Amino acid sequence: MPISSAPASSPRPEPGPGWTVAEEPVSAASSRVLLDAYAREVGAAIGVPPADLTGTGSDLTPPNGVFLVARVGGEPVACAGVRGLDGDTAELKRMYVASAARGRGVGKALLDAAEEAARRLGATRLVLDTRAELVAARRLYERRGYAEVPPYNANDMAGHWYAKPLG
Repeated sequence: MPISSAPASSPRPEPGPGWTVAEEPVSAASSRVLLDAYAREVGAAIGVPPADLTGTGSDLTPPNGVFLVARVGGEPVACAGVRGLDGDTAELKRMYVASAARGRGVGKALLDAAEEAARRLGATRLVLDTRAELVAARRLYERRGYAEVPPYNANDMAGHWYAKPLG
């Protein structure tokens, strides 16, 4: 089900008419294009080859996961995956907003949709890991109520771990 824009009281400008966030197959061509862009951009930012960040996304498929794509004017501009870790916890994976869509509220809307997807999976808490170099992403998570927590996994590429209770 598509999710429309955030309330008008949002401090950031809205993406505008014709934008949605919806579940799409991680194997779809538009999903793969976004995941490839994620791997290239994040890989360059953290100094690892894009191939080290590319995966099949098989853990982001029903019934234990979902993949979300944000579209503006019908064009895919952002993505995020959510996968269940246990009965109470889900994990945010591969969140990416194309540079042309940044600063327009797309990341906030995508994060809201990811939290709702985690709730539908039965989670009461959403966790994520990220890197120090991804300053804008960390800032978004912190503004949206995520708090740093001790490492919950052994991801050697992560430097920061966050969690948020889902009310």
